[in-house]
Amino acid sequence: MTYFITTGGIFTKDGKPSKQLLSLWRIRTLLSAILPALLLSPIFSSQRTLWLLLSALWTLAMSVFAACYLPCVFNRYHYDFDQYGLSLSSGFLYQKVRRLSIAGIQFVEISTLPIEHMLGLCSLSVYAMGGRLTIAGLTPKTAHRIKAALLPVSKKESADE
Repeated sequence: MTYFITTGGIFTKDGKPSKQLLSLWRIRTLLSAILPALLLSPIFSSQRTLWLLLSALWTLAMSVFAACYLPCVFNRYHYDFDQYGLSLSSGFLYQKVRRLSIAGIQFVEISTLPIEHMLGLCSLSVYAMGGRLTIAGLTPKTAHRIKAALLPVSKKESADE
């Protein structure tokens, strides 16, 4: 049995998540740069100049990370759905492909964190025998369409056996 998901169907043009995912990653990175600097400020109260220098260097390093590394990771992050299952490719230095068989799917969950909610994004987690696959950066509409496509297919496959 073959399943075809067209461009107008479930996925965006090339199986990539929303570009707002890159914004989400950048917000998280900058928060992880600024919060430690603020929390460590009482420790360096007597050495204010050292604290300001270290905080500025840390924030600069994380900003470069957010501006250079994260777009490269985003460009290599994509997912695919075919007659065999769902796969997620990611990684920058080396490509990692994770795949779940349709027949093994047990549960599909859609979750949204507060920052994701503000950006209109959600994550889709697919649980199967022996693993879990989470696709981040989907719009709620796309996530619900993927969930609807995966669950009937997995139920039908298991009923045929």
